[in-house]
Amino acid sequence: MLPLALAAATLVPHVLLPADGAAGALRLATGTAFWLCMAWAAARLAALLLAQHPKLLSDLIGAALFLAAGVVVTQVVFELPATGLIATSSVLIAVLGFALRNTLGDIFSGIALGMESPYAIGDWIEATEGCAGRVTGISWRSTRLVTRDGVTVVVPNSLIAAHRIAVYGSGEAGRYRAQVLVPVDATVPAARARRLLLAAAMEAGREQPAFEPDVVLVDVAQGLALYAVRFHVPDYGAEMRWRDAVAGASQAALQRAGLEFARPAREVGPGRAWQPPAPAS
Repeated sequence: MLPLALAAATLVPHVLLPADGAAGALRLATGTAFWLCMAWAAARLAALLLAQHPKLLSDLIGAALFLAAGVVVTQVVFELPATGLIATSSVLIAVLGFALRNTLGDIFSGIALGMESPYAIGDWIEATEGCAGRVTGISWRSTRLVTRDGVTVVVPNSLIAAHRIAVYGSGEAGRYRAQVLVPVDATVPAARARRLLLAAAMEAGREQPAFEPDVVLVDVAQGLALYAVRFHVPDYGAEMRWRDAVAGASQAALQRAGLEFARPAREVGPGRAWQPPAPAS
């Protein structure tokens, strides 16, 4: 960008202003180049200071600095009134704003997300309902996600800003609790069911540090007791694997104890309930 700015600074005086000697042209070129170089240096400094923040924020500051430099060059170097230029361009800005209102909505939403930084590259997030993935890129207009199935999804920033965002984080910060619901026959004592399911969860997560499983009786209805086997997973991308391990271990533990996943009773008539037939011996 700096070489282009210097070239423009050299050409503009000869194109826009009448020739008044080499000294005048040199003064205009030098002044223009000075202010553009100052804007470029300030933009680079802002990018270095904001290296830990989304690139969108440093791009916004850089654009504002070059815009300010353009106004200063117009007023100080070329000694032209900037008010006329602003008034003339306002109509063009209004037309472009109406034509690009959806894109501008995405851009301003991206600016707001960049300033607040609710998530970063590498985080697992649920941007909208049913759309979750790892953040691989954040631009002015959209956020790029890669789902657990390896599918790349590009979500407009305005859509993310208009919905609730669930941020699961990454690494150590991505650890959170998940659960598997296990229905057990209501005639089984709660203490026995908890003991069986907790042992199964501990066996499933024996290789996972800080798995910390527990079992909670959630509800009793329609002849079954619903237990929530809760545990901690290290990363959103690994949740399905651990849910499968816990569910499989719970099923195996119930079968070893002579039990099985319960099925709710279905009403057949007034005051009567139909139970599934017992398996033939």
